Formats: sequence, structure tokens, C-alpha cells
Amino acid sequence: AVEYARSVLDGKDKDGKKIITCQWVKLACERFVDDLKNGGKRGLYFNPSEKPGGAAFAIDFFSHLKLWKGREYRGNEFVLAPHYQFVISNLMGWKKLEDHTRRFGTGYVEMARKGAKALALDTPVPTPDGWTTIGDIDGGDILFDENGKQCRVICTTSTLYNEECYEVVFSDGTKIIADKGHLWETKTTKTRACDCWAKRTQRKTKASAQTLTTEEMHKTLKDIQGYNNHSINNASPLNLKPKELSVDPYVLGIWLSDGVVNLGEISQGEENIDFIRGQVIKGGYEVTKLSNPDKFGTIGLATNLRKIGVLSRKHIPKDYLRASTGQRLSLLQGLLDGDGSVPYRGTDKVALENINKELCFNIYELVASLGMAIRLTELKRKTVKNNIVYRLEFLPTMPVFRMPRKLALLKPRTQRTRRFNRYITNIEKVNSVPVKCVSVSSDSKLFLVSKSFIPTHNSTVAGGLGAYFFVADKEYGAEIYTAAVKEKQAKIVWENIYNLLKDSMFSEGVDFYKQNMSIESTLSKCEFVVGDPKGLDGLDTHFCSLDELHAHPTPEIHDLIVDSTGTRPQPMILIITTAGFDQTGVCYQRREYLTQILKKTIIDDSFFGIIYTLDTKKDWPGLASITSKSKTKTKEDDWRDEDVWVKAMPGLWGITKNDQRCGVDDNGDQIPGYMTRLGKVRDIALYAASNPAALNNFLTKRMNIWTQQVNRFIDLQLWDSNYTSDVYVIEQ
Repeated sequence: AVEYARSVLDGKDKDGKKIITCQWVKLACERFVDDLKNGGKRGLYFNPSEKPGGAAFAIDFFSHLKLWKGREYRGNEFVLAPHYQFVISNLMGWKKLEDHTRRFGTGYVEMARKGAKALALDTPVPTPDGWTTIGDIDGGDILFDENGKQCRVICTTSTLYNEECYEVVFSDGTKIIADKGHLWETKTTKTRACDCWAKRTQRKTKASAQTLTTEEMHKTLKDIQGYNNHSINNASPLNLKPKELSVDPYVLGIWLSDGVVNLGEISQGEENIDFIRGQVIKGGYEVTKLSNPDKFGTIGLATNLRKIGVLSRKHIPKDYLRASTGQRLSLLQGLLDGDGSVPYRGTDKVALENINKELCFNIYELVASLGMAIRLTELKRKTVKNNIVYRLEFLPTMPVFRMPRKLALLKPRTQRTRRFNRYITNIEKVNSVPVKCVSVSSDSKLFLVSKSFIPTHNSTVAGGLGAYFFVADKEYGAEIYTAAVKEKQAKIVWENIYNLLKDSMFSEGVDFYKQNMSIESTLSKCEFVVGDPKGLDGLDTHFCSLDELHAHPTPEIHDLIVDSTGTRPQPMILIITTAGFDQTGVCYQRREYLTQILKKTIIDDSFFGIIYTLDTKKDWPGLASITSKSKTKTKEDDWRDEDVWVKAMPGLWGITKNDQRCGVDDNGDQIPGYMTRLGKVRDIALYAASNPAALNNFLTKRMNIWTQQVNRFIDLQLWDSNYTSDVYVIEQ
């Protein structure tokens, strides 16, 4: 910490290499150096020793943990880069003379995020209007998350080349090409077994899904018995508004199955025709008798079929495939009441065969959009035209028949987990293809891809510190929490604690469970907590990580966690976050409080913080704007300048266009502890430069600059650069 602070203030390290930091980091280092000189007057001292409770002891603890994500890092020693050593040393090394407990009770660390994961450019992606591909997605586009809800694309990269790629094959035949670092939310044989046990014992708690990279799934593709290990939960039905449709969905479905291709007539067997006729009447059509008793006519249906473009060409129009869940289900019921079957009596499998290729692919999409995994196969049949028939099979999760006779044949077995999952049957390394990363606004960061609607993705240091407080801080009955508004966010840090400890020398004595960890000898526990603030009453917090505080809509969770530390002698609340958009929220309030401490207008010896960001006119009004022509004033940082990116991302590694070296040695090789690849940030910056709608996300998440809106449609720097003269409005 001492060496880092002096290097920052000198602008160069001990070897004379240039160090670039923002003003907030300089002020944090000035505070540290000043406290070394004068802290004793306020009853403070810094303990740098390697003994328990010292700064070096805490840093050494990290070195005994093993990283668990990514091919480059998995299994490697947890090395802290100098900026993180400075943070940990401050939090753990400063003490109070009166009782030798820790000085700081709150740590606020604000810096840009790292990492990007990619899919092949031709990967299909469903949208409310139909389909697009990963390659064609732009910022602002609307996609779907795993709950079927609409989410917005907030950022994409430019095309990435020469990435290590794998082909992922699913049990329904779907194939997706992803790079090795792409994230998937998966359940394993073990977690599925826990789910079955929970169901049999009528317990509400289920096993947590894991977030793994493509490469990690490849290494654990099969379980110890040789069966498929990984499965992906099926998405929920697409959540869409009802549409005004010219033909009742059920009537359209029955006509597509059993209607005359160029007429409004429908045929059915004797045992079903009365039921079908009744449903068509309910759908708003008058029916007429025909000479053939197995057929009936309709009045006006042919006209409406022609209007929607299906007469003489049987297919499902786009409006029906993007109608509401109820409308899509009615359409499917009509199709299956006509042509569907339960091939094996008393089973839970539904099948449909047809020679119309276009219609079968439409039905495939229809079933998938309702949240069910479906398989389509092409079969050879000499008895049909072109000798080819298409067969669709799936396990229903809703009443897909309306006809009582067929519905009675179906015997659902809800305990079958494959009804709700797709298994990953194979993962093979393939030749590299161009890929692209997409970031979305959904809470889980998941979005749907492929014609099968498969969900896929969008802080390790906090996890390491949480692990320290859990097993090494010598607090009896310690309660360690990771807290967030949403469960998936809270579990990110908790899973880091879990995985860092599980394979470490500290795992002995720790009981690892699917939702928590405990140490019997000290009566300590580690859990994630979410959601309703009322459920957080009664906590006695020793350590809590509040991850991505900028996403908290209210201060309730933050305030309750703070209140829950009252009985502990030296608790810690760690806030690690990026910038955000809500400048009235609790996160920005904490930031503003920290800036006043760093500027010495407020003295609070219990609050540590540091901000890694660019130097902007908003923070430092004395700076000139980027577009200023002043030759005397220092200008604010330009986010397009690669040389200043390290101010926001101190873990950056690579060589800038101006040959500025960040996180690399003299040979240009990555230094351990630096994990943000400059090349990938460059790709994201190139896209943001040409797409104002994606720029704000880049500024907040990569440059750690607070903005006032999620999307920007005019680049304000471009606006300012086109200034010619003031405009005056004269009221008449």
C-alpha cells in the first residue's frame, strides 16, 4: 500500500515506469500518506505485518485461494494487482488505538467492469418482430430474457476474430457456436438430483444453477457414470401482448391441419367432427353441411385466410407467432387437435407428422416460443410425396390439446426433469469463426438465442474478502452475507466465496450446501440474501458484500444491512460497483459522501473509498471540455483515448495504439493479477463510437462515468463541436 500510494503520487513506480491514475485515486493515496503521518493524533495506526489482522496477512490469504473461472486463470494462484493490494491493505491494515479493532467499517470501490463473451455471428436471436442474428444486433434492439420478458441490448462489440470456439449440441438437436469464455447457466447431474430430493420431501428450496464458461462445460461434459452432466432450463413462454387477428387462432390451427388448401373447408373423422365443428362456431364462423359427412364448409373463412396470406400456402403468419401466450396456445391446440397424437398411450410425449416443411418449422418455433423443448426430424417415407415426412416430438408443460378425447390420452409425469430442460449432449472444439459479444438489460444478463429459444449469458475480489471474513477473521458466530435486489446478482459474489474456498486449504471444517455454507466449530455461516427488505430483519452481520449498488432502486437493503452490524466489534460492508444512471439513488449518495471525504470537507475515519474513472468536467469543473480550443487549460479526458482507459480499469493489460503499456512486462506478456484485455475493450469502444445508443453503457460500465440516461441518441461531444453561435429567443 505504501509503495503504491507513493508511486501514484510520484506518477511513476520504483522502476521509473509511468503510472496513470485519475484525481480521485491521487486523493485516496494522499489520504493514506497523510494518515500515516498524522493518523496517530486521531487514535489510528497502520499495521502492515503478516501477523493475523495485518494488511500483509490478508493479502497473503488471497494467495492461498485458487481462481476457478476461465482457461487462462482456472487453478492459478489468486494474485492481487497493486491497486487491489492497496484496497485490501487499507481495509484490513488500519486499526484504532483504543481497542485495536479495524478502523474502516465501510469500503466503497468504484471501477469499470471487465470481460466479454461471444457467440457466432449467424446465431439466430428471437425478437418481438421476428428474428435477427448476433451479427446484426445493435444497441437499443429488443430481445427476450429467460423469463420471456423483453430486454434491451445495451452494448455489443465489433466482430472478434481468432477466438477459441466450441460447438455446443443440445438434446433437441440445436447447435450453437460460442467462444470458450461464453457464459451459460447450467445445472449438473448433482444439482438436478438435489431438486428431485427437494420435491420428494416437499421442500421449497432448490439447488442453484451454476454459471460456467463453454470451456468449463466441455471439461465436465459427462458425469461420473458417463451420462450427460449439464442441462439448461427451458425459457418461459414469450411474454407478448394480444394481437388483433383476422382468424381465430384455434380455427387457423385446425384448418392448417385438416383444411382444404385452397378452400375454407375442414375435414375430420366421424368421432371428432362434431367437437371440431363446435369449436369453429365458437371461433366466430358459420358452418355448412357438405355431401361428404366427414367435411364441413365455413362462411367467410376462405376470405380471411386469403387476407392473412395462407390460402393455397399453408404456413403460420408472423403475427400469430408473436401473438400472446394464450393466442399461441390456442393455435397449437388447433394444430394438435387436428394432426397431433400421443404415440405411446399413457405417456407424456406429443407428436405430429406433416409433409409441409415450412409449416413444420413454423410449428417448431411456435412450441419453442411457449417454453417447451421440441425435436424435429426428417424421415424417409415411400408412401408420401417426395418420400419425406417431418416429425415433431415434445414433452408438454401445458394443455396442448383442447379435444377431450386426445387430452385424456396424455398422462403428464411432472417429475421428469427433461420436460423442463435441454441437455447438453456434446461440446467439440471447432475452427474459429467470427464472433460478437452482446450485453442486455435483463436482471440475469441472460437473453434467448437460437430457434429453440435457449437462455445464455451476459466479483472475485469481493468473494476473496468474504472468504477471509468467513474462515480467517476469528469472529465467533460470524454472519457473512452477499446482498442484492435480485437473487442472481446476490449469488455472483456468494458463488465466488463458495468456489474459492471449496478447493483451498481452508475448506476443512467448512460445510458446503447448495444455498449456504457453515462452520460448526465457530457457529459461522455464509449466505446470500435478496429481495424484500422485511426478510432481512434479524441479521447480525459481520461482513456483507453489496454488489453493484448502482442497480438498487431504493436504499432499503443498504440501510438494513448497515443497521444489522450494530452488535459486531469490527464489521465490514464492502461496496464494489460500476457507475450507473440514477444520480438520486443510494449508490450515488455514497459516492458523493466519499468525494467529500477525499476533498477533506468531511472527516470520517470509518469510511474508506476509491474511485477509478476518467477525469471529467463534471467531477472537476476547472477542466476544459474536450472540444475546447484553450491552450492553457487542462482538458478533461477523452474516452476515445486508449491511454487514459487505465484510469477507469486499473487491471487493464495490453499495449495502446500510442505504445502505452498497461499490465504487461517488458516482453509484452500479461502480468498476473491484470485481467482486463485491452483488445476487447477496444472492440467495444469502436462500436460505441459509431452508435450513440450504446455509448452511455460504454461510459458507465467501461469508463465508470455516471450518466443521466440509459441510452444516448446524439453524441454530446459531436453536438458541442458543431457550436457556431448562441441562439436567443425573443418573445413577442
